Amino acid sequence: MNRRLTRIQEQVLEYLRRVIEENGISPTLGEIAAGFGKSTGSIQTALKGLQAKGCVEIVPKKSRGIRLLGPGDAERRLLARVRLALAPALEEGVGLATVFRVAQEELPPALGMETAALWIRDESLRRFVGAADLALDPPKGFDFPPEIPMRIRSEPVFVPDRGRSSESPISVLLDPRVRSFVTVPLRTGALAVASSRPVDASAEEVRGAAVEISELLEPALHGATAQLRVREDLRLHRILLDLVRQVGREETPLFLRRVFEHVASLLPVDAAWIGRRRIDGKWEALLETDLDDRDRRVFFPAPRVMEQDQARIFEGGGPYVLVHRTGEEASRAATRRFTPAGNPRRRSASLLFVPIGEAVPVTGAISVQSYRWNAYRHADAERLLTIARYVELALRWPR
Repeated sequence: MNRRLTRIQEQVLEYLRRVIEENGISPTLGEIAAGFGKSTGSIQTALKGLQAKGCVEIVPKKSRGIRLLGPGDAERRLLARVRLALAPALEEGVGLATVFRVAQEELPPALGMETAALWIRDESLRRFVGAADLALDPPKGFDFPPEIPMRIRSEPVFVPDRGRSSESPISVLLDPRVRSFVTVPLRTGALAVASSRPVDASAEEVRGAAVEISELLEPALHGATAQLRVREDLRLHRILLDLVRQVGREETPLFLRRVFEHVASLLPVDAAWIGRRRIDGKWEALLETDLDDRDRRVFFPAPRVMEQDQARIFEGGGPYVLVHRTGEEASRAATRRFTPAGNPRRRSASLLFVPIGEAVPVTGAISVQSYRWNAYRHADAERLLTIARYVELALRWPR
């Protein structure tokens, strides 16, 4: 083993053995640095190298949490690799992008697997959202259908080789290339790690690692999610301040263009329109935009009386319409009526529609659409409803 270690790693390892044998406890990081006359940074780097090579286990947030590992400590070595992999996500103030990247890229090699997918619950707890929903980098490798987290039990599920075990409700949903996988339930979401090869590890080791992952990842995920919500609320606050300043000062077309630019900074928007119902009952688009076949932004001439098939405004129950077009919600969406917008050759995969004002039937509406699946959350609808109130003020302003 020593031939795989650098000189400083060998020295630190020998020092640890001597101190633990003499004192019965491990030294602190500062004591090791003082014993070698080196900086704590260089000692910390050496310890991380020893942890990655399975020589020591470092327990997070303990000053004397260094443990030596021997040939029979397979489970401890696995836990050490897991803790090392998750370390970048456990630092103070990390964002949601860092937590997703670490969970999906750094964690699979620590478990001897290839890829992973992380989901979190949205604020309304009605569904799970993944990396693509949050405009983060999606996991590389196999396809993970969104139904998986909904079926995860309260305890970890580990299947070392699908070819030698009966199909479970989870495994039948997975990509057929997946041979082994482990699911990690979280209070705020779920994690699935998978491999195209059977995993050579005992169920006890992997389940113990899954519990450790849950305990370490949960607070990091909770903190990063709360941080994301605060940032989104601050962005919305700045938008509303800008709209307050401009209501009554800008002409309606300029104000609506400003509204669109703000909405597009909050949400993924490909096609959109803002319209109102006229006295004669017909609908007219005051702002209508889409991407052309080369993904260039196009604004259509406005105002424009909308065609009958474009003016079938949703007037059912609820304050807004949110169409994900995935899984069960896709089948329900097929029965709803909503307004298509823009390029007829490109079918929107996700739609968010909110009324302007509280009158029934609705007198105005904002519709935003995306060409990718699962683009909007219920929290997005609440924010768009707030912006719609300022649009109502602008449309009422006397000219």
